[in-house]
Amino acid sequence: MAIKALLKLKANNSFLQAQTAYIVSAKDFRIWRGTRLAFERMYKAAQQGKFDLPLNHFIGPVAECLGNTPTIAQQFYFHSDLMALWQENEFQAEVKPLIAIQGKLHFSRSEAMLKQLLENLQFKRFLASLKIPAQSIFPSQKPTGIPQEAA
Repeated sequence: MAIKALLKLKANNSFLQAQTAYIVSAKDFRIWRGTRLAFERMYKAAQQGKFDLPLNHFIGPVAECLGNTPTIAQQFYFHSDLMALWQENEFQAEVKPLIAIQGKLHFSRSEAMLKQLLENLQFKRFLASLKIPAQSIFPSQKPTGIPQEAA
């Protein structure tokens, strides 16, 4: 059974790579799904002002959707930057500038917001590596709340 599953996985991954110009695997899609589901739950909690919810509040339901235990889901299927934003109470400040983003191409609105958020965080890490303060490019804002609207 394990060999049959491995062959199916290899065939799926080969198909994905043949259809795209990227080296991509089924796991990449699972990571995206887990991260997107967590982001949507975090965004909804932020809209309701529930910033004190523990990370486990998001991990459990998403792990169930993925068919994993919370520990496995957190270790392998959630983007660590997203978890860090929530734990460090920076989620609201990072997401608020993104609320005007609309879905485009093959992305839903929440996927487009998440994609931009992760790109912003990656760029901020790059700036930090160059010793350039992120505030010089991303002006600091005092968050006043995330408006109530659908993600």
